[in-house]
Amino acid sequence: MSRFSGTLCIMLFLYSCSYSREIHEQQTALQKFSQDILALTEELYQLTEKMNKNQQELESLRFELGVLRKELFELRSPSISPELSQSERLAKYLQELSNPQCDTNKLAFELRRFGKRAVIALLELLKKPDPDFRYRVEKTFSGLLTEDAIPLLVPYLNDTILRTSAARILGNLKDPSVVNYLSDSLTSEDESFVFTLAEALVKLKDKRGVPVLIEYLKKADAEKRAIAFQLLYKITGQTLDYKYYAEMPEVTAGAKKWEEWWLKNASTFTFPPE
Repeated sequence: MSRFSGTLCIMLFLYSCSYSREIHEQQTALQKFSQDILALTEELYQLTEKMNKNQQELESLRFELGVLRKELFELRSPSISPELSQSERLAKYLQELSNPQCDTNKLAFELRRFGKRAVIALLELLKKPDPDFRYRVEKTFSGLLTEDAIPLLVPYLNDTILRTSAARILGNLKDPSVVNYLSDSLTSEDESFVFTLAEALVKLKDKRGVPVLIEYLKKADAEKRAIAFQLLYKITGQTLDYKYYAEMPEVTAGAKKWEEWWLKNASTFTFPPE
């Protein structure tokens, strides 16, 4: 019995030693973990301080940028006297559109300071018969602020004179908020207008423009067939052996392939990233 007790004591002692060693190892690991937590906390604090400093620098840069933008908008072209009224200055700027080499991006930047007044003036200039002049006007629109241009452009989708230009400009402004206004006009009997609407919708990544373009693949107008095909190829990567320059029977057969392709793929089709 005493031998058994001795053995038991030894076993208890060894177990106690092992248990104590395990506790010591856990305490050491816990201490190391605590040190790591403290180190991470310090790094987090330093990172937070750095982020706060960067945020302050960013706010300072934004303020300086705002000041610079304000100063830029206040600049006046040397050829335009600061003593002129706002209407006179606007008229002077718009005269630049008569120059075939007009920098429409630069002009649009200058016109932004006039807000909706500039938009109204440009809409009036779109009534001029010269197609090259109107093209420069349309390009100028693309550089204006959307919040100034869109509210005044949308009503012109119902104007028999300016609706095609309005649709083209709205597509170029790349603001998807106008897609429903564009699609609502697809029932128009004006084929040129409807074609421009479809172009604009596709530019804005709205699928409602796709079947309209496919319909134009079978039209007699070879130029519109070519434009429609190039747009469809750009967004789908498909050719389906369509030849817009072929004889009409082959053109019609090719358009049929596109109709069948769209019927099969419309529900899953997505526009490619730009």
